[in-house]
Amino acid sequence: MGQKPSVPAVYRHRLISLPEDIIFEIISRVGLPREVVISFSTTNFSIKQTSLPTYNLYAFWTALNNLFTVLIPPIVDTFCLDINIAHYREPRCWPIIDAWARRLRACKIQHFTATKYSRNSSCEHVYPLSIFRMHSLVSLDLNMCHRIDSHSIILPNLKKLRLSWINYDCLRRLLSCCPSLEDLSVSINESKTHWESLTSKKLKRLCISLDGLSVVDVIIDAPILDKLNYSTISILSMQMLDSVSHVVKSLKLEAYATTISRGPKKTMIFPNLTRLELVRCLPLIIEAIGLMLHCPKLEVFVLCLIIFDEMVWDQEAVFVPVEHVKRIDLYTSTIIDHFGKEMVDLVTLLRSAKVLEKLTLRGGHTYHNYLNKPQFYQTLFECVEATSRCQVELLGVYELIS
Repeated sequence: MGQKPSVPAVYRHRLISLPEDIIFEIISRVGLPREVVISFSTTNFSIKQTSLPTYNLYAFWTALNNLFTVLIPPIVDTFCLDINIAHYREPRCWPIIDAWARRLRACKIQHFTATKYSRNSSCEHVYPLSIFRMHSLVSLDLNMCHRIDSHSIILPNLKKLRLSWINYDCLRRLLSCCPSLEDLSVSINESKTHWESLTSKKLKRLCISLDGLSVVDVIIDAPILDKLNYSTISILSMQMLDSVSHVVKSLKLEAYATTISRGPKKTMIFPNLTRLELVRCLPLIIEAIGLMLHCPKLEVFVLCLIIFDEMVWDQEAVFVPVEHVKRIDLYTSTIIDHFGKEMVDLVTLLRSAKVLEKLTLRGGHTYHNYLNKPQFYQTLFECVEATSRCQVELLGVYELIS
């Protein structure tokens, strides 16, 4: 027989079972601002207040702590703290969060979230160490976690981790202490002038955003990596692409960069890649990727362009082989003439997609200049005829004026 729940646990369970109007009356008497939204069940506890506070922050945290003490469920599975970053500028909040984490650790919590809504703050918050000692955690979502002492991290069961604004040293320490990690989303705000290496043996999904302005190369050592989303605002790392080319099945690149790192100038073969997305990449990047990437199993190709009228689409610079592609999504979001020569040339190249099943064209804005509209649709019709069963979906501008 299992242990009987303690009296406080039974008391809290009965509180949660009360009618909603009575619970609302209890919450209203605690002294929390009206903007705060509290939701909870027998296993979940969520606090949300994303607007800028106009009240006394210490009073806010005191009231919130009183409510947490009374209403925290006896068995907590998920805890979510979703409040504006200004709330964390009250230094007395950190001992409160630390006490919560210690209490949640005793409940064997699995999912913990504490997010902030500003990524531009100069404050380098360090979360309470108790958060990194919740052994039962399966997912952890934190923002602006600059410094962590690796000796304080015990997360043996963590499978999903999301961190914003972290540095390389801190990230490496975290990865070394999370042996079960499978899904990582991270933005790095550190500028470097040399290469960095990230290692994780069980990682299957990685979303990495390089916010630093001088990051040259990142080598990813993840032998079973299945999906990679990679975003950069400075230099596109060809070394990084080469380091994952033999494993990934899905690759998304957002390269606002105008520079390509000194990587291999050879063709990189992606033998397992079935999905490729190029999002907001400049023409230089798209042309380089097209000349270097070879994807023999590619089935889905997504291309989102921001500077469309500077591209040159011809057979000498085919951006990706489309012989085996079954679905192509083309997004043009800039204010241009979507029926100009560039779009006609691009659609012309799609004639080689013999097994194409669906073609989606989505446009944002356009000038009222449809000089090449007949030629565009004639080319599009020929592209469809060249396939055996292609469906065309026109969205946005294309839907309005087709």
